Amino acid sequence: MLAENVEWSQGSAEQESAEVVLTGVIRGKPMKADRLLQISDWGAFQISKIVEAPFEQHKKGKGNMMDIESANDEIIVDQPTEDQDNLDELAPEETVMQDFDHDARSTMTAGRKSVLLDDTHYIQEEDEEEDDIKAPKKLPKGTSKYQAAWYLGDMSESGSDMEDNDEELEDVDEAMGNVAGPADGTEGMAPPPVDPTEAGPSEYPQSEMFIDPSADQEAAELAAYRQRRKTTAAQDDLQFPDEIELHPNVLARERLVRYRGLKSLRTSTWDMDEDKLYEPQDWARLLEIQDYKGAQSRVLRDSLLGGVTPGTRVAIHLRDVPTSSLPEKFDAALQPLPVFSLLRHEHKRTSVNYSITLDATAHPGPVKSKEELIVQCGPRRFIINPLFSQGGNTPNNVHKFERFLHPGRSAVASFTAPLTWGSVPVLFFKRIAPTSTSADEAMETDDAPAITSAPGTLTLIGHGTNLPPSSTRVIAKRIVLTGEAYKINRRVVTIRHMFFNPEDVAYFSALQMWTNRGRGGTFKESLGTHGYFKATFDGQIGPQDTVGISLYKRVWPRPAVAWRDE
Repeated sequence: MLAENVEWSQGSAEQESAEVVLTGVIRGKPMKADRLLQISDWGAFQISKIVEAPFEQHKKGKGNMMDIESANDEIIVDQPTEDQDNLDELAPEETVMQDFDHDARSTMTAGRKSVLLDDTHYIQEEDEEEDDIKAPKKLPKGTSKYQAAWYLGDMSESGSDMEDNDEELEDVDEAMGNVAGPADGTEGMAPPPVDPTEAGPSEYPQSEMFIDPSADQEAAELAAYRQRRKTTAAQDDLQFPDEIELHPNVLARERLVRYRGLKSLRTSTWDMDEDKLYEPQDWARLLEIQDYKGAQSRVLRDSLLGGVTPGTRVAIHLRDVPTSSLPEKFDAALQPLPVFSLLRHEHKRTSVNYSITLDATAHPGPVKSKEELIVQCGPRRFIINPLFSQGGNTPNNVHKFERFLHPGRSAVASFTAPLTWGSVPVLFFKRIAPTSTSADEAMETDDAPAITSAPGTLTLIGHGTNLPPSSTRVIAKRIVLTGEAYKINRRVVTIRHMFFNPEDVAYFSALQMWTNRGRGGTFKESLGTHGYFKATFDGQIGPQDTVGISLYKRVWPRPAVAWRDE
C-alpha cells in the first residue's frame, strides 16, 4: 500500500508511544490485521484495527450547496485475533532447552591429550581400554538408532535406497569455482604411486639418534626459513591463503584449542557438541526451520485466506508506535511512504544466507569479510557485517570461510536478521566516505571544479538472491600450519618449524599431513625437544615441497541492524 495520509497523536514529550493512522488503497494480496506492518525504514508494527475509508461523495443540496455524505460510524473490516504476531525477534529464554552444563565449560578442554579429528579424540587415557572402531553402516536417510540395529551390514552398493548426489555436488562446486585442493582433505590428494612388484630395500630406515640444535642455531634457521617464504608471498598467498606462523614461545595446543582437524572438508562429520562452548549467547533463541519448503508453502497458502481484499481504501490503525521511530515532520504528498504487510514469522530473527556476486566494474577491489555493507531485501534494509563462505551443497553442511570476496566471484553472505520467505532478489550497497578532488587534480584530469561526494552516499557493489536460512550451516574458518622438510629419506621425512616442542607434536599427531603437490602423510615419531618429528608419506617428496596440516574452527554470523534514515 502507498500511504496517502499519515496521522499520529501528538502527546506530551514524556510519551514514549503513539497511535498512528495510515490511509491508502490495498494493492496486491489481501491484508490481515494479524500480520505485522512494515513501514518503509520506520520498522514493523502491530495493527489495532483496519477501518474502511471510502472516498467522500458529494451531492447537490438545496440552494446549489454541496453536501458531504459521510458515515457517522466507522466500519471495521478486520481486527486482530489471538493469532496476531508479536514483535519479539527472539524466542523467550524459558523456551530454550538448557541441555548444556555451563559450569563444565572450563573443564571440557582441560584434560585433552589430542586434537579433535572429525568427531573423535584418538589419544585416550592410559588406563582406558581402546574401543573397537566400527565403520559406519550405509543406511537410508532418517534411519533411527533402533532401526539401525536390524541391518546386518551395509546396504547394497547399487545406491537405490541412498541419496547419492556426488555428481550434482561436483557440478555445483565447479560452477562456483570451488575445486578441492590438498588442504581440503582426502578428495584433494594426488593418487598414491604404484608400489613396485619386485622386492627391494626397505624405504623405512631404522631410527637414528637425533641431536637437538642449539637455541641460537635454531632461531637463525627459523628466521632464514620464514624470510625465504616471505620473498615469494604473492605466490604463496594463492597456494596457502590460510597460512599462519606460530611464535616459538607459544604453545600451539593452547592457542589453537578451538580448532579441530577434518579428514575431508566436504564429507567428514562435524561434532556440533564441541561448538556449544563458543556459540553466541542468543544463538539457541533464533528461529530454526526444519522443513523450509513445507513451511513456506503453508505460510503462502495462509496469506491468501481471509483479510481485506485488494482495491479497498482503508485506514490502518497502528498501536504502540515508538515516538523515536516517527519523523518530526512528514508530508505524504511530497514523500512517498510504502507500506508492506509481512508474512507470518518474517519478523523473527534467524541465520540468513544471501548469495552475492561482486560487480567488478562498480567495485574493482575485494571486499573483506565482516566489512560493513547495506543490504536491501524486499521492503527492508539492514546494516550487516557478513561472513563470506563457499556456496553449493555438501553432505556434511560444512562450508569454508572466505576472508575476501574478489570482484567477479560469487559467495554466500551469512548474518542473523529477520526471515524473508522465498527467493527474493537482494542488492548490496557500500557507504562512500566524503571525498573531494583538489584543484590541481582537477586541472590534471581536465575536470571542471572540484567534486565532493555527499556524506552517507551509497553505491551499488553487488547483487544476489535470498537463500533458505539455516542455523546448522557450519562456516569453518581454516588455518594452515606449514613446516620445512629438513631431511628426506625416500618416503620418510624429518619435518621442522611446524611445532616447537614435543607436547605439541603429540597433541596434533592424529592429523593428516599434505604437501603442495598433493602427497599425503602421517606422523611417525617425535624427535628431540624442539618440535622436530618424522613423517611417512605416500610418495616421494622433494626439498621444494611444503608440508602442511589443516585446522578448522566454526565462526558465527553477526547480527544485522535495521537501517534508519538519518
